Amino acid sequence: MTNKEYHNHKAVGSTMLSTLLLNAKKFKMIRDGELEIKTRAMDIGSALHKIVLEPETFDDEFIVGDYKIPTKIKELVENDEDVRVYPTEVLTPSGGLSTSKKAKELLEKLEGEIYLTPNEKKTYDFYKANKDKTILTLEDMEEVEKLRDKISTLPKLKKWIELGVAEKSFFGIVNDVEVKCRPDLLVKTKEGYIVIDLKTMGGEATPETFAKSSGNFLYPLQEALYKEVLRQNGIDVIDFVFAGVSKLDYSGAGYFRHDIQAIQYGEDLLKKAIFKYKWCEKHDIWEEGNFDFLNGGFSVINDVILPNYVYYKF
Repeated sequence: MTNKEYHNHKAVGSTMLSTLLLNAKKFKMIRDGELEIKTRAMDIGSALHKIVLEPETFDDEFIVGDYKIPTKIKELVENDEDVRVYPTEVLTPSGGLSTSKKAKELLEKLEGEIYLTPNEKKTYDFYKANKDKTILTLEDMEEVEKLRDKISTLPKLKKWIELGVAEKSFFGIVNDVEVKCRPDLLVKTKEGYIVIDLKTMGGEATPETFAKSSGNFLYPLQEALYKEVLRQNGIDVIDFVFAGVSKLDYSGAGYFRHDIQAIQYGEDLLKKAIFKYKWCEKHDIWEEGNFDFLNGGFSVINDVILPNYVYYKF
């Protein structure tokens, strides 16, 4: 199963369950195709996973271009519009549109057809040929390679990649809800299986920074879901290791593991996420406010708890 097929599968994954816990309305909009969240950071993260774990198929999913694709060009390609190149009479020596009187008169006669400058047509052809791939800029690719070089210095990672299975999809059922997971790397040992999950880090590759990221992005929920789904598929996970790599020039990479408290917290989050999902589905109510995990339902008035640091500011 390809990564695209996995993400299009109706089963719920850890990323979407985390989104649901934080904002049910956002969850529904993404699920229903009304909202697409795609950022440069996400593209770089996906490219890093591919180049580290499955370098032999990197070119099947990614391509590097020396320019960004304008929205105008994307829309023309998506709508399969027939485009032509402007005649040389209306172009400047550098390939742009001329503002001369003669050029303006000729441009008026071209109305009704879609014309592009030579550079725009070059971009159009490039995007049309590669629209099913993720297009990275040269700057993006440089960062991907820098992160790859950093994370490749981690001990055991090369051996784990050689022995393990990368990006394999698994499915299961949690309290009547179909769920899924796709471990970055699953390594079989004599004692059992180890899951290796790659993470890019905006801060330093330290336990303190990773702890903050884990709390913000609910990594314990991810670990709990993966372990449960893999258990249902006959895979006994004895260790769940995060391989984090920093985007900062002066910081490198490191391995991180949740303690028992974080693991138990993740199991609790999974139960709450499934409960909230079932309640929202049953009542077809998807809101942004606080959710009652005991009885179900969203708060009309949301109580706000200030962060602890606020009380020490003054």
